[in-house]
Amino acid sequence: MKFENVNKILIAKLCCLGDLVFITPSILKLREKFPDAEISFLYSDWVTNLIPYLPEINKSINAGDVYEKNRFKLALNSFKLLQILRKEKFDLVFSGHRNKLFGWLFKNSNIPYRIGFKGVPGYNITSEFDENIPETSRYVKLLYESGLTNDFTDKGYPVKLNNKLVKSGISGTEKKTIGIFPFGGLNPGTNMLIKRWEFEKYLKLIDLLKKDFRIIFFEGKEHGEKIKERIEGVEVTEIFMDKIAGCDYFISNDTGTLHIAAGFGVSTIGIFGPTDPNILAPVSGFGVEHKFIWNRTECAPCYTPETAIDKGNKKYWDGNIFKCYMNNHLCMKELQVHRVFEEISDFIKKTTSINKQ
Repeated sequence: MKFENVNKILIAKLCCLGDLVFITPSILKLREKFPDAEISFLYSDWVTNLIPYLPEINKSINAGDVYEKNRFKLALNSFKLLQILRKEKFDLVFSGHRNKLFGWLFKNSNIPYRIGFKGVPGYNITSEFDENIPETSRYVKLLYESGLTNDFTDKGYPVKLNNKLVKSGISGTEKKTIGIFPFGGLNPGTNMLIKRWEFEKYLKLIDLLKKDFRIIFFEGKEHGEKIKERIEGVEVTEIFMDKIAGCDYFISNDTGTLHIAAGFGVSTIGIFGPTDPNILAPVSGFGVEHKFIWNRTECAPCYTPETAIDKGNKKYWDGNIFKCYMNNHLCMKELQVHRVFEEISDFIKKTTSINKQ
């Protein structure tokens, strides 16, 4: 397809943190294709703090609450957003959403080129949603099949955030710094705590690591993501982009903070259980190595693109809670501290050796 008069582009991905990081390779490819276009990003309150760090974005638009459960409020909020989008007069929208509301919004905003996944009414340039390839590849495939890039691989793409705003958040140490975020799995309207490796095991891991490394323990913003007791020899802090970017290594469950660290060029070690790291783990690139540790039980992965959106499936969902349908959480509970410590140690030795070459 030939794209003409594309001067204003809208990229839509409202949530969540990891998903925004996954879409950064596509942002860069859109900028490469349309170097002079104004690119706007449609987002939700949940990801506000990450927006300034997205690369090549000229403008951001808060979508308001388009996930409101009250139908009257949802209609009102959607109408307000529709008026904003119409006023902007975008030429092209690139959407990462499969929700039919977005197809309706973009069509009725009179945007000529509407790129999104097949099966959503309102998109007029589409590609199949392939749940078997990495998230980063899934978005790039949309551009590739639309003719907006000649580059495509189903092996995934390294992610990239804007480091220009990052200030040095760590100083005064000769030791390598390891950031650890043991939480995650909480998003608007969704509870996925089964992604978490046990907190007590993180504490045991820290005891093994803190002799040779400076450890920063990151708290989340939710009530259950606070460190209640002082941990000797460990700095405890809230999530600040500067401090994440200042780490040499970052350890976390499969959560947005892991991918933010990767976006800032920090080597990550992701601990996976119910999700598939072959689709979701950070991809090495831009001179940065990443690793995942996965205790793949017979039932894993259970949290897939298909099960994630089907909240009516009582096998996996209890309201907004994604549950372990085996009722044992073995994928995380069987993952022992000594294995994680050994794999992290080997990875750090390997990457240190590579960096010295």
